[in-house]
Amino acid sequence: MEKVAELLRALYRNLFAESTFYEDQHAPDRRHRVLNTILLLLAFRILADIPVLNVDEERLHQLLADNPLLGLVDLLAGGEVLTKFSFVAAGIFPYLAALMIAYGATWVVPYLREQRKRGRQGEKKIENVAKWLSVPLAFAFAYALSHYLSRQTGLFPGQIRWFTGATFFPTLWIVCLVTLGSVLSAGIANWITRKGVGPGENMVLLAGSALVLAKQIGDMMREAPDLTHAIERLAIVVAGAAVLVALSYWLLTAERRVAVQFAIRPVNSRRPIPSRLRLLLNRGGVIPVTAAIVLLMLLRLATTFVESHFGGGSVLGGAFTPASGWYWALLACLIVLFTYVVNFSAIQRGLSDEDVSLVEDMRNIGAYIPGLRPGPATERFINQTVARLSLVGGLGMAFLAAGIPYVILRLTQHDILITVLTLIIIVKTLEPLRAKFEADGTMESYDGLIKAGRVRR
Repeated sequence: MEKVAELLRALYRNLFAESTFYEDQHAPDRRHRVLNTILLLLAFRILADIPVLNVDEERLHQLLADNPLLGLVDLLAGGEVLTKFSFVAAGIFPYLAALMIAYGATWVVPYLREQRKRGRQGEKKIENVAKWLSVPLAFAFAYALSHYLSRQTGLFPGQIRWFTGATFFPTLWIVCLVTLGSVLSAGIANWITRKGVGPGENMVLLAGSALVLAKQIGDMMREAPDLTHAIERLAIVVAGAAVLVALSYWLLTAERRVAVQFAIRPVNSRRPIPSRLRLLLNRGGVIPVTAAIVLLMLLRLATTFVESHFGGGSVLGGAFTPASGWYWALLACLIVLFTYVVNFSAIQRGLSDEDVSLVEDMRNIGAYIPGLRPGPATERFINQTVARLSLVGGLGMAFLAAGIPYVILRLTQHDILITVLTLIIIVKTLEPLRAKFEADGTMESYDGLIKAGRVRR
């Protein structure tokens, strides 16, 4: 019991600790951080290979292939965690959802709004709220996931029935195990953040996305009739992946920088104020795509409900399946729409710490764009610029995530939407990680010079 209590205390410290790696006085150097990251990711993958129940893996694989939303959940949970209904079947998905809810609540909850204005210290408070919120979310998600899969793949003998003497405790035990696995996953991610390289959730997603991509390529190679066809398929896959990666990188990093000058340089801001506005083509990354897929799945569920209870709706319901061309057209339109929403929501946040729009904040701190009058002219210029950038970014992301998969589906009968999302996540995670890794190396070099200088003295 003492060992169990110590394990729970260690889990609590790693999951709910507010300190970060950069505040740790005994932080390891870069080589040890890389080793820590590898070991922690290996621990997560070991947990992902521990099944909670014996399931029909072939049927579950087919369900993941036919259901883009379920495949997306598996990808965001950590990659290849649902194929065996593993101990970490929920993975870090509840924690990511809790983070989105916590940061979204900063617009309506006064306490969280105040914390957002306090810089890094306030962000730690918001993240701590998200960690606590992730526990009930993990339980709810574990129940919903178990209930859905029990009906689709027969994980349980019939539907989960909570309030019968025969099934209450077995089903509760299974849901609690999946919940504990999600809490452990969040703890591993937080531990990577403190003792490893980069944000832990990003590293878990990166490793999972790379595993999903490697598995998809391996399955494609095994389906080839002989070695020659396998090599041809590999060449086509590598060339196609290179094109998708290049397009993803451009869509995620392209920006327009607008010079900003100050009539009076502000001195009371809590954070450095930039001299240029960075307006990205697509500030949301993979968020517009995932939001569009989730909305289409909700519409599909709604039409299924109407059809089963009131009759009809089959024609409309067919429009929300990947087999229909309308599905991909709606997906493309929604991606463009959500790209506009994310990009325009970014300019509702000012340059300084005040909770006002960008244009109003520029007026308050004496900032202006050269050649434009402060006020309506500046606001019109920024809105028009963001609108043009959003159109290009939205159409590019729609072509990448809807146009290309639709063409491939029609030509080969293979749905590569999850593959495209995997590549986008890899690119989105690797780019800031590379820049941060280089910055850490520079800081370590400076630390070495400072220590050497002290020794010579």
